Amino acid sequence: MHYDMKQSGARIRFFRKQNRCTQEELAKLLSMDRSFLSGIESGKKGCSVDLFIQFAEFFHISLDELMFWRCSVNWCKSYWMKEISLVLHQ
Repeated sequence: MHYDMKQSGARIRFFRKQNRCTQEELAKLLSMDRSFLSGIESGKKGCSVDLFIQFAEFFHISLDELMFWRCSVNWCKSYWMKEISLVLHQ
């Protein structure tokens, strides 16, 4: 298992969109610059543990789900894998 910035950024983008939130809105809520959030979502910038916690709290998901797609329910991994594939190909 390893940390993949591009996959992680795509998951953050996916969950942001699922929450019907723009980059500007999320960046303001988390006290960051929108361009930094854009870099994270595109996989060009990484996140601190503290920032991952903020994202997970905002999206109401676990860190495992945010960082590694680990879900407590069996169906959710296949669901999220399909959804992330759609986001990555946009």
